[in-house]
Amino acid sequence: MVHEGGHGLGPAAREHHGRVVAGVAPDHIDEPVDAGHLPHDDARLHGLGRGAAEKRAGRPQFHRGQLGRPLGQGRGAHDTRDYLNSKMVVLWGRNVADTHTSEYRYLVKARENGAKIVVVDPRLCSTAAIADQWIPIKAQTDPALALGMMNVIISKDLHAKDWLVANSVAPFLVRESDGAMLRDGEDAAWMVWDETAGKAVPNTTEGVRGALSGTFDVDGEPCRTAFDHLVDEVSKYTLEYTAEITGLDPEVIETFAMEYINAQPAGIRMGQGMQRVWNSHSPFRTVATLAAVAGYIGVE
Repeated sequence: MVHEGGHGLGPAAREHHGRVVAGVAPDHIDEPVDAGHLPHDDARLHGLGRGAAEKRAGRPQFHRGQLGRPLGQGRGAHDTRDYLNSKMVVLWGRNVADTHTSEYRYLVKARENGAKIVVVDPRLCSTAAIADQWIPIKAQTDPALALGMMNVIISKDLHAKDWLVANSVAPFLVRESDGAMLRDGEDAAWMVWDETAGKAVPNTTEGVRGALSGTFDVDGEPCRTAFDHLVDEVSKYTLEYTAEITGLDPEVIETFAMEYINAQPAGIRMGQGMQRVWNSHSPFRTVATLAAVAGYIGVE
């Protein structure tokens, strides 16, 4: 097991995380956000999935994304048996060894199959006993780590462009004047910039290929894509800045991001340790966006 700050096994049991998750933006990391909302808390930054679930045995599958609740599935994970198809499994704030023993055996089997097991947790929990790596993140900083990882992935041009265009709100146009998404009339379809037609069209248009990035003029209204707004935010999370917030070494963050995107596929299992707190949607939705950027949602 590899981690920062010493070796050893965790206790047989652990208390529920006492995390207070604050906002994602730099000025809000260490203070609660009113009404539990993140700065810019809308589809430009979070919940990128739209129709990513594929039907398998009558149930929507968010393979390797573990993003059920933000994306509409009835649980915060895909089918546990699907771990066996992953080359990396990230247990993010979830101590399955003590809290979900029926799931634990699948993780053991996945590791036997060659999957790398990574535990992201402020404390060395019991699940770390089988982990290849423990990442001892500072409590309440999960969104910052996810944003920093996205910055690494996007800056190296490794993000899943085709997946984002086909399955997320990333190509949706956002008005520069008020930050609202552009629609084709009230309560109508969202608008995207069709690269073939060279104009804004409803995202429901047959055969449309929305631009993932760019600034466009739509009837005199300057618009940018939702993805570009996401890039604006994640670009603030350099390795040094993310390290300062999370308490992790910059090299650990970069390596984690690169191994995650290169695993093809990787899975994230999020747990209640990161969301049963104030502003609890923040870490789940930010990690959901990370999986969307990697294109790991709905993968067979």
